[in-house]
This record gives sequence, structure tokens and C-alpha cells, in this order.
Amino acid sequence: MKRKLLGMRIIPAYGEAEEIFIRIQERAPGSQIGEMASLALADHYFDRAEMVNAAEAYDLFLLNYPQSLHREEAMLRLIKSSLATFRGPQFDPTGLIDAAQRIKMYRQEFPASAEKIGAEALLVRIDE
Repeated sequence: MKRKLLGMRIIPAYGEAEEIFIRIQERAPGSQIGEMASLALADHYFDRAEMVNAAEAYDLFLLNYPQSLHREEAMLRLIKSSLATFRGPQFDPTGLIDAAQRIKMYRQEFPASAEKIGAEALLVRIDE
């Protein structure tokens, strides 16, 4: 929700939302609400195209909640955000290297879904 200014809700409150999600994760680690807050924060960064923050948040989600039902979706979004951090051949290729490693992990854990999204083609494109 936006903050009020002169009685109207016109000022965004993204910073407060991020802080609330982070505090929930800190105070309820391993719980279902902590898992939901972690995923919501990562989705928030992804939706706002803050891909470096999104990749970090999805990585933390996967580390903290390895048995989550949302693991496959989080891994896909981590791959997409890692790919999006690569800015071109003259820049740092860390995003591509990380995405290639994550695609290989995704292919091992979810082979049918990896074939469906064309993981092999993505790996070839990354290598090129």
C-alpha cells in the first residue's frame, strides 16, 4: 500500500515492505511465514527488475528452504535473474557462469521440466 500525503495514498512504500519481509525472515526462520516472506521479497525484486537483488534473494530462499514446494519456481526465477545480470561480452560474465551452474542443477532435480524449457539450448547459448 502507498503512504498517505495530504490524505491521498500517492507515495510508494517499497522500502517499508522490504524491511517488513526481511524482519519476518529474521524473526521466524524455518517457519512457513518466513518462507512466504522470503519468496515474496524475491518476487518483489524480480517484478521490479532488480535482478541482482532478486538473484541473491532467490539464492537465500533455496538455501534456507531446500524442501519448499516452491523450489522449482524459485530455481527458474534464479536462472532468469542470473541471465539478466549479464550486460554484454565486454562486462563481467559472472551472471552467465552462475546461470549455467543453476541450469545444470535444475536439470538434475527436474529433468522433465528442464527438457520442457529447453535447458540444453540455453546451455549452448551461454557457452557461445
